[in-house]
Amino acid sequence: MNRLEIQLKTSIIEESAAYSRQYLLTYAEPIPECNGHLFAIITISKHHPASESLGQIIKEALEISLQSTEPETNAAHQFEQLLESINQHLSQISSEWENILSPTDIHAMVGMVVDQEMYLSGTGNLCALFLHKLPDQRYQVFNLFRSIQTEHVAPNWQKLFAVVLDGDIHPGDIFCVSNEALEQEILPEDLHHILTTLPPQGAALKLRRYFSEETDFALFILKAQTIEESSGSLKPVGPQRTSAESSIRQLDTNQEKTARLLADQKPAIGNRIMDTWKKMKKGWDDKGGTIGIGRKTIRFLFLFIRRHINHQESSEHLPSTKNIIQKTHSWIRQHIRRVPKTSRYLALASIFFIIVLIISISAISQSRVQQAKQSAFNQTFRSWEEKRDQASGALIYGDETRARTLITETLAALEKTTVPSPEDQTNTDRLAADLRNMLDTLRHITHIPNPPVVGDLASISPTSDPQAMHLDGDHLVVFADRGDVYQLSISSKTWERILSPNSSGKKFSSIQISKENASTYLLRDHSEIATFDTGNNTSSKISLLLRSSSDKKTQWVDLSSYSGRLYILSLGTSGAEIIRFDQADGTFALPGTKWIRARTTDLSDATAMAVDGTVFVLKKNGGIVRFVSGSETGWKTESVDPPLTNASELWTDTKSPYLYVLEPSTKRLVVFNKEDGTFVAQYQSDALDDLVDVVVSENQKAIYFLADSKVYRVDASHLNKK
Repeated sequence: MNRLEIQLKTSIIEESAAYSRQYLLTYAEPIPECNGHLFAIITISKHHPASESLGQIIKEALEISLQSTEPETNAAHQFEQLLESINQHLSQISSEWENILSPTDIHAMVGMVVDQEMYLSGTGNLCALFLHKLPDQRYQVFNLFRSIQTEHVAPNWQKLFAVVLDGDIHPGDIFCVSNEALEQEILPEDLHHILTTLPPQGAALKLRRYFSEETDFALFILKAQTIEESSGSLKPVGPQRTSAESSIRQLDTNQEKTARLLADQKPAIGNRIMDTWKKMKKGWDDKGGTIGIGRKTIRFLFLFIRRHINHQESSEHLPSTKNIIQKTHSWIRQHIRRVPKTSRYLALASIFFIIVLIISISAISQSRVQQAKQSAFNQTFRSWEEKRDQASGALIYGDETRARTLITETLAALEKTTVPSPEDQTNTDRLAADLRNMLDTLRHITHIPNPPVVGDLASISPTSDPQAMHLDGDHLVVFADRGDVYQLSISSKTWERILSPNSSGKKFSSIQISKENASTYLLRDHSEIATFDTGNNTSSKISLLLRSSSDKKTQWVDLSSYSGRLYILSLGTSGAEIIRFDQADGTFALPGTKWIRARTTDLSDATAMAVDGTVFVLKKNGGIVRFVSGSETGWKTESVDPPLTNASELWTDTKSPYLYVLEPSTKRLVVFNKEDGTFVAQYQSDALDDLVDVVVSENQKAIYFLADSKVYRVDASHLNKK
């Protein structure tokens, strides 16, 4: 962007109360022959001649720097010289003020903007807001004085202005400095709306009204605009102090001019209609005129229709349709021939004019209706945009509840409103997309449109149906429906079959797995337990006496192995149970023992279980019940938006601080903090069709999804925030 593509607009206010106890100085001037400004706001808490002397020193340094700045001058070097000059003068005479003023009494900011570069330095505590306009038309807000305070050491007279902030300024960016804490006195959304929608002068006057006349008020606003957004002048515009009366007079003048221009363009349809009516009325009673012929024709047709209706039951008295048409045609021709040619042409012209007039009136009426609809829609759309901006401001200031309310209300209104035109539909869709993105931010949703595929099992075994997987170093071990096992190398993305299908040809519709050390335990079809040894790639079946002869409907939902023990989540007519099997001499002691001692939550809809020393049981509605030493604890997960309704899998391990809940119906994975149950994040992708299983590698900061025959990899962004 060259130096004339942006326009800098500024405005200042400096008003001291009648009995002010502090000193104010506001300075803002355009830099000659440059697209830039030099500005400062100084507030000294003690009103004393020494305060005025200090302010005068800074002002003189600013004016000298202003006069010495040229287009080819390096802005950064010029600003450093300005600060050096101010610091040097203050340090030389500071001994005179030691008993009067302290460096902590001074709150000041000095700044320079040239082209797209801005340099700032300050001391004390002022409100310095920088609103950066993002590509999606939203604003990101920064309090620059916090950055100065963070890097600033204790202020001293030897170097009062010690910290320099530098950065770029782009079209749409806004910078506001005040001695008052604007963000504390004005609602964030109101402050955001005033600064972004009003020009600097209007914004300054509007902000001044929030404070009483007894308040010492100093304010500087700078806004960067493109040439098209400005008034057409390429000359830098300095601070303006236009009175309210002159602004109102200018507004009235513009309204009168607009009304006059619109009046000149109004079609004089009413006059044309009245002239046409007078001409028609003049010849209405002239029996030999065109209108007279028209009257006779209409009257004949009316009598003919009435006669036809009255005699429709006596068909013998009615002439044939052909005769009626012939007689009517003959009568019309006979009377038309009596009319002069000029009258005939006038009659045709009149009929044509009437048709055109009716069509025109109808079109104008339709146009006015459409304009009214368009005007109403435009007003409604502007209110939607205002709510979006308010929600954006609420998000910036951390008010998630208000932001969520504004977004959901606006989205609901968007769905119910009929859009007048395709262009309006495009704008509405764009606004809806913005709102949904903001809502996703509130919901902590990470959308992955095209997650990378690590491997597709169909490439080596098209008929295999994968049911579960686990992570083993750099490999993912996938268990298929006929007992065959495959190994996928994550680094090389190559498959290898490490166990062939079972000889019986039995097909398993579901497989749950749990891995501990070299053994993997498989629960197949909720009724059969087997082991898979990753050391020699062999599989064997385990017979566990879990079902009693009196309870044939017992279903084993999930299993988990921990510390040499095997836990099985069982659902039956007698309720939900967790059965624990202890291992001795390499085999599990039978029968197992019921592990749950005390619980209050109904587990009849339990879908999965995970064990890491404590036991977590997942319910279908996404609720997780935590057990310690066989007893339920008062621990619960935070609510999720949108809520879980069909959760199926639960994953964690002893080293992970998180619980991962899989919901295939919504193609998402929800993450909770294991310690307190707080909601952390959720990942969603429309590409995850037929989602089966999930494994998380927190060392790799990766999540692996098994969906249909494919394995997808997604970056676990929530792990980067730790």
